[in-house]
Amino acid sequence: PMPVSGAGDLSPDGSRAVYAPLFRDFRTWKRYQGGWASDLYIFDLDSNEAFPITTHPRTDRDPMWVGDQIVYASDRDGKMNLYGFDPTSNETTQLTTHDDWDVRWPSSDGTSKVVFELAGELRVFDVVSKTETPISIDVPTDALAKRPRRVDASDNPTLEALLERVK
Repeated sequence: PMPVSGAGDLSPDGSRAVYAPLFRDFRTWKRYQGGWASDLYIFDLDSNEAFPITTHPRTDRDPMWVGDQIVYASDRDGKMNLYGFDPTSNETTQLTTHDDWDVRWPSSDGTSKVVFELAGELRVFDVVSKTETPISIDVPTDALAKRPRRVDASDNPTLEALLERVK
């Protein structure tokens, strides 16, 4: 009975689902306002009723239930940022205010944290404390290119020959 869903998440008690009817991943349409600009809905699994939680021309996507609120990405203000929706009060709050890069690929632990990519860096937003922290990633390497090695230089001109060319 649920309408078509592109992405979504179940509420903590499993009685409702928040979803976007369209799947927009891997599309590069920034600030798009056409027919593929998706709104978000809550579907009640007991009554089989759906009602919108966003109704503006731009895209809302990647909805997830985080504790007792819904967190999602939206580019309603020109850049993709995280927003929170309280299903009890029906109030929407902007959670992040990035104006240089878009928040991308948000994902939640379901209780209080959302991890996302911003300008090639992973960051964690804590919904309770309203704080954002970058994740430091260390990639170990054998540093093969930095190891001492012998290089055949027989085809390279000598230093004297290079200096003669400069004169």
